[in-house]
Amino acid sequence: MRNSKKSRRNLGKMTNIFDTETPESGFRMTTLELFNWGTFDKKVWRIYPRGKNSLLTGGNGSGKTTVVDAILSLLVPPGKRYYNQSSGTDKKRDRTEETYIKGAYKTTQNEGELSAKTRYLRTTDDFSVILGVFVNQDMNETLTLAQVRWIANNNLKRWYILSPFPLSIQEHFNPLDSDGGWKKRLTENSRAEFFSSFQQYAHRFSKVFGLKSLKALTLFSQTVGIKVLGNLNEFIRTNMLEEHDVEEDFVKLRANYDNLLSSHKAIEKAKTQLELL
Repeated sequence: MRNSKKSRRNLGKMTNIFDTETPESGFRMTTLELFNWGTFDKKVWRIYPRGKNSLLTGGNGSGKTTVVDAILSLLVPPGKRYYNQSSGTDKKRDRTEETYIKGAYKTTQNEGELSAKTRYLRTTDDFSVILGVFVNQDMNETLTLAQVRWIANNNLKRWYILSPFPLSIQEHFNPLDSDGGWKKRLTENSRAEFFSSFQQYAHRFSKVFGLKSLKALTLFSQTVGIKVLGNLNEFIRTNMLEEHDVEEDFVKLRANYDNLLSSHKAIEKAKTQLELL
């Protein structure tokens, strides 16, 4: 009888990313892979957090910020993410998706030139890939998030990808060809889903992760590079509370009040008529 009750409790319990009953509950990143992202050039670079809390260390210029910005790109909408947050305000503008794809590594200014030029490791013919594998041990579920970027006709192109299997760039994305053969392989062999917009992609992985609101992604972006919290009320209002149209809410509330008032008057009128009868 005890076992039966325990089973019912387990069946009635919903596990999501916010569960904290075990140190490794929820979806956690087990692998991060980078290919042609920033100065991580020409080969696949890997980090293995293995679902644990991790400390990323290294000297200046070793690529710590580049790794963090890759994770932001994987999870945070373009309009809500800011690269190079640990640097000063002016330096935040130095890094963009395009500079990461092309591998900007320094600026030089030769004698006689009016302005400095950015030097790149790669050309616009190269693909760039970010891939993260997330595992929920409690639910025995895996989700791979991947993004492929390239430049065509001076325009930045992107594919956002989800798969319920643990993928790797070397095994599942190689070779990356402009004909799209890699997409066909991923669809047929790994049940991959492709999205051309980040919003559709984010809604899909948020549902799997158990996120109730995309505000969580904005909050994550803000906390990554936060140094001075400032006004706590403003921070919570901006990054944690859902946006509402107050005027629209008031109009709906007023309409509901008018309906209730009209119903009350109709009831009072009916009572009076009954009394007269």
